[in-house]
Amino acid sequence: MCQIEKLQELYDECKKMNFDETSDILEKARSEEEARFFALVSDLILQQKQEEVIAAKRF
Repeated sequence: MCQIEKLQELYDECKKMNFDETSDILEKARSEEEARFFALVSDLILQQKQEEVIAAKRF
């Protein structure tokens, strides 16, 4: 599997993130750097979901 395919697979998995588990995910991070990465990914996915809701006027 090439690098782009791995990243695309990672993106697809991140989109499935359960936001109720975010604090647990951050607590279980192996390092501050990993926790920051998880937080950034979580924020990005949440922003995308918010944009979808706003675009669909479901608020």
